[in-house]
Amino acid sequence: MLVENNNNSQYMLPNVPGFVSIENALKSDTTYTTDIDSEVLQTVLNYKNIIRVGDWVIKVDKNNERVLVLHASKIQYYGDLVNNNLNNPNIWMFRTEDEVFELLKMGFRTSLTESELERWGIICRNKCGRAENSNGDNINLTPLTTRGSVQARYIRYGIYFELFVRNAVFERTYGIVPPTGANFYARYQFNYSYESCRKSRSNVTVIEDSRLLGRFRRVPSIWTGVTCASNSRQDCGDYAYYYKYIIYGEMTGLRKYKVNANTTRFSTDFGFANVNIFANISCGY
Repeated sequence: MLVENNNNSQYMLPNVPGFVSIENALKSDTTYTTDIDSEVLQTVLNYKNIIRVGDWVIKVDKNNERVLVLHASKIQYYGDLVNNNLNNPNIWMFRTEDEVFELLKMGFRTSLTESELERWGIICRNKCGRAENSNGDNINLTPLTTRGSVQARYIRYGIYFELFVRNAVFERTYGIVPPTGANFYARYQFNYSYESCRKSRSNVTVIEDSRLLGRFRRVPSIWTGVTCASNSRQDCGDYAYYYKYIIYGEMTGLRKYKVNANTTRFSTDFGFANVNIFANISCGY
């Protein structure tokens, strides 16, 4: 059972006794789930999706696509922040597409309209580039036993924006964890371009070869399409050879981006032929 004192700000600061990150909560409580699909944020947000940054106590309410902010001088209202009590005027609301730190620095307490952004000279915005996008393949490599997944995704959290490619091969071994020494081979190949206010990359190609398909670990099944056959998480097939490449991860969003990913997988142990899996996203180009 995860326990936290709603009136104690120490629980919002990583590396302070009593802090329980999303990452640790996922490991310690099998009933705990999260809407934060970023390993970076999972290590710094507490298990209620809250962190204190300077004078600000910030909650990422991803389910409702919003970011809630409380000034640290009003910490007595921390419980209202936890409970999303927007009737409390001390809790300010932004959108996850907003660059929240920039707006707070300029003194704003809520999201701005497009005309307000122009009036204040905040021109480094692009509707398409601020939108989320996700695409990928999730296919059977061999009947019933092996499933491959590749995904390209741009995701926004208001305080952090991430563009990435990830891959996994799941072994449906019905209660038997796949051997970590299995001869899985993979070639990850992807090309990307992006542009933000502060940096840009154009037509970058990454090619990586791996004997094992990334790290062998337990990963969330929510993005793989794998359905649990029973209450056993092993039956669910959420052990995987896992690989993730973060193309962009910053506190400012992207104006535009595109990713074309192609992963080739094969194995000398399990006898399936070479399989190409694709994931492509584009916005603003």
